[in-house]
Amino acid sequence: MTNEVQVFKGLKVKEVNGQVMFDAESAAVGIGLTQIKNGTTYVRWERVNALLKNSPRVGKGDFITEPQVYTLAIKAESEQADKFQNSQDWWLSSKANDPNGVARNAI
Repeated sequence: MTNEVQVFKGLKVKEVNGQVMFDAESAAVGIGLTQIKNGTTYVRWERVNALLKNSPRVGKGDFITEPQVYTLAIKAESEQADKFQNSQDWWLSSKANDPNGVARNAI
């Protein structure tokens, strides 16, 4: 993987200094940390940042680490987060690093 942004099942990822990083917005949407107003879906950034309380604040355009994605998925209390938690394998970096980009269970 290069530091170019790649998309796996809607989750944007890139490599930074050898570490796989995940787009905070696409992770939040996939985990269900959103609200809909007037037919438009918005990320609930205050909620995202509250769940990542020991991390620097994040927003649109920021990338987060794999442990931060797991933190969101575990604490989100959404249907999408439950689906992610109950999948048989949590694929994130292992599948993001797969040269074929095969992801069996994405967010």
